[in-house]
Parts: sequence; structure tokens; C-alpha cells
Amino acid sequence: AIETRLYFYLYDNKDRTNCATFCIDLLSGNILRTYSGFMGDLYRFGNKIGVASNKTASVLDTLTHEINTYDLTKHLKADNLTIGWNSNVFTEDGLLYFVADDHRQGSFIGIVDLEKDKLLWLHDVNDNKKTLKFSVRNIQVYKNRLYATCVKDLLVYENECI
Repeated sequence: AIETRLYFYLYDNKDRTNCATFCIDLLSGNILRTYSGFMGDLYRFGNKIGVASNKTASVLDTLTHEINTYDLTKHLKADNLTIGWNSNVFTEDGLLYFVADDHRQGSFIGIVDLEKDKLLWLHDVNDNKKTLKFSVRNIQVYKNRLYATCVKDLLVYENECI
């Protein structure tokens, strides 16, 4: 929720192109806006909402209702990675922290500066390509520090993979 507005998305399991994010007024229950095609795990930062999946990130400015979409293909292409829905953090300074996976390679953690369209950092948590030891499941950013929860041998270890 942002002030008295609640944002949520709906999509059709049979047709992923049939999706939208809705903004409703919490006091009246009225639908204030519909953002067709904008969906995913919504990450609020300031007056903006970010979503990222596969090879794109989109940011909705809730004040202007403008949606900017960023193609991340060139940043993920070398390793054929895709970004998961629920492993992203957007920051007000235009950075996207993400977890990307390739079923053959395991998890990577990265940072993209969306405004400059620049990959700042990409880290392979499985440096031994023959054995996938870690899978990153959750990331958090706090005071310019990145924290990750990793799954190893079906057990969860905090911060072990960084």
C-alpha cells in the first residue's frame, strides 16, 4: 500500500499475457487505475513499484503512472540466465539487486544500474560448475549491504554463499 492506495496484480495461468496490476482506493474500494501488462512480485520503493522477471525489469511511478521497462538481455546473455519473480530488490537510487538462475549453472547474484543500463556486479555462487552446491532463495539489501539466504544440501545457511 502507498498512502491510501493498494496495488496488486492478477494474471491468467493459461495466458500470461492476460495480466494487470490494479490500484484501488482503500477508503472507497474503487479501482483507481489499471496497468495492463504490468505484473509480477511487486516491490515498493518510495513512490515507485518495481517488477523483474526473465530478462526484463519494469518500474511504475505511482505519481505519474509512467512505466519504464528495461531490457536486461545483454547483462544476462553471456550465461543464459533468467531472473526469478521473487528474488529482486529495487532501490531508490536506480539499482536492481537480483538473483538469476540457469538450471545448468545454479544461482548468480547481480546488481544492475537501471538508469545507466550497466551491469555493476555479477557473482556466481557455484564456482565449481560440476557441482551445484548453493541455490540462492532470498536477498535483502540493508545499508548498502546485500544479504542472501542460500539452500545447501536441503538446509538453509544464512550469508554463507557470499
